[in-house]
Amino acid sequence: MNKRVGRLGSEMRKSLSHIISSRMSDPRVSAMVSVMAVDVAEDLRTAKAYVGVFGTLEEKESMLSVLRASGSFIKRELAKDFSRLKFVPEVSFHLDTTMENATKIDSILEEIKAEENQ
Repeated sequence: MNKRVGRLGSEMRKSLSHIISSRMSDPRVSAMVSVMAVDVAEDLRTAKAYVGVFGTLEEKESMLSVLRASGSFIKRELAKDFSRLKFVPEVSFHLDTTMENATKIDSILEEIKAEENQ
C-alpha cells in the first residue's frame, strides 16, 4: 500500500465516522456504530469500511443493512469532503470482528494455560 492510499483510508475513516454520526438522519442509525478502518484499493475506485457495532448479532446485521442501503447518500457526502479526488471510491460496509476474534483467542490461551497448570 502506498502512502497516498493509506492516508486516504485514514481520512475516509474520519469522514465516514462524521457522516454516520452527524449527517445521517435515519432513526435506525445507532450511536453505538464506529468506523474501525477503511481499506482503499490501489486504483482508488473502491473501499472497504469495517464498522464496529455494539449489540447482538441481529442488531449488527440490521445496522449493516442500513449502512448499505444508505450507500448513495454516503457517497454524495464523501464527494463533498473529497472534492479534489477525480473519483470518489465506492464504499462497501463490513462488520469488524477484530474484538470478537481477540476474545476467542484470549479464551483459547486461557484454556491452554489452565491445562498446563493441572
